[in-house]
Amino acid sequence: MKKYIVGFLAGAVFAISATAFADTIPSLIGKKVQAQYTVEVNGKVLNTVVVEGSNYAPVRSLGEAAGYDVSLEGKKVILNMPTTSALNQLSEDEKKERISSLQEAIKSKQERIATVTQILGEKRESSLTATTDKDKAAYKDVISQLEWNLTEYQSALESLQAQLTELQQQP
Repeated sequence: MKKYIVGFLAGAVFAISATAFADTIPSLIGKKVQAQYTVEVNGKVLNTVVVEGSNYAPVRSLGEAAGYDVSLEGKKVILNMPTTSALNQLSEDEKKERISSLQEAIKSKQERIATVTQILGEKRESSLTATTDKDKAAYKDVISQLEWNLTEYQSALESLQAQLTELQQQP
């Protein structure tokens, strides 16, 4: 009788621990897509989906659009910047296409920076008229997010400009 009780308890412990572990692994199977968004990377538009509040994008498409070499080793995706020798091996048409793509991306970033800068100014102005603590906190959060976005866009613009300069200097 003791064997049955010990066996039952051991089975229960294993079943409970396996269930607890399974809860930590998110599964998208059977989940509904809540929205679709487009992500623009260096002028290339990619489609993404939102499932339970998280945005999911195809890694290969995203990496390649950003100019990375994408490879897969087992279950690990590796993104590497192309080497200078890889850039040198571009044909004249590929080089022109990449330059054009970078110029479009730079223009898009500059437009986005201008838009965010304008919105940021408007929000700062509007925050001066906020009367309640709740409104002031909301404006502070929005302004903080816009400032962060502006910093990210400016950093991305600098990176794109550096890539364009490097590519234009290639023989």
